[in-house]
Amino acid sequence: MTYRILAIAFASLAGACASTPSTQQGNGAERAFIEESAIDVPVRIAGGELINIMRESQLALGVNAFYRLAAHPDASLDLFIYPAGNLPKALGAQRVQEEFIISLDVARRIGTFQDLVIGSQEAFAIPLVGAEPLTGHKTTLSMRRNAQPLDSRAWVAFRQNYAFKVRLSVPAGDSAWLDGEGDAIARELLGRARASNLGGCATVNLMTIQTLPPGQPGMLDPVSEDGRVILLVSSMDEAAIKQAVSTSVARVQANGCFAHRLPDVEEGSRRFVLRFKPGDWGPADE
Repeated sequence: MTYRILAIAFASLAGACASTPSTQQGNGAERAFIEESAIDVPVRIAGGELINIMRESQLALGVNAFYRLAAHPDASLDLFIYPAGNLPKALGAQRVQEEFIISLDVARRIGTFQDLVIGSQEAFAIPLVGAEPLTGHKTTLSMRRNAQPLDSRAWVAFRQNYAFKVRLSVPAGDSAWLDGEGDAIARELLGRARASNLGGCATVNLMTIQTLPPGQPGMLDPVSEDGRVILLVSSMDEAAIKQAVSTSVARVQANGCFAHRLPDVEEGSRRFVLRFKPGDWGPADE
């Protein structure tokens, strides 16, 4: 599932919210993949606080949250969260990093900054509460903006159909803390921020088959990685079916998708809601 407007922009079983994914057999009529997204970001982080959160000029570019660090008043800290698409975790992480590097070259060519140097790119582990760590990427950068030399770090990750990017920039020569304190700040922001999506992305498709094909692409046991497909093998007993449904519900909601209403805002977070038109989220582009 890919966000249609994103291409245009680059060219120019219940959960905590009492929402149970709907189910359907086969390929009946579906709701829009995502109708609304609730973007939640932390108000306070270790050593800093949220200044503002706003939608970018194009809906495809999502939202930008601005933070201030008490100990580093000259630092610029931003959290960007924008549509990425319905992708397997590993592929999503790879895609958002590749597209981030492309975006840097675009920004350089249009004059957003000059003398760009892209340094190291490395895997970056992000702990999540109650879930396996998320694998993102960290990139070391230097540049000049308005005659001001800057040292910068960027950390990107993919989760809940969205790209999450933390960018931290400081005047050149004041960057000794970026790879220690900066890493901790990025892990907190990327671990606490989330996107909750309302729409057809919470629909579970039940498919009955005779045998489960070995090595089914994108499948974990009889349930897809995002939880949206359950293969019901004819030989499965009632306990196995219940386990598959339970697994599906957990994966769908871990993927940030809800059928009936968005979850409540957690204490200590601020929310910005993005609303989409039918067709904004379209079929996956390989």
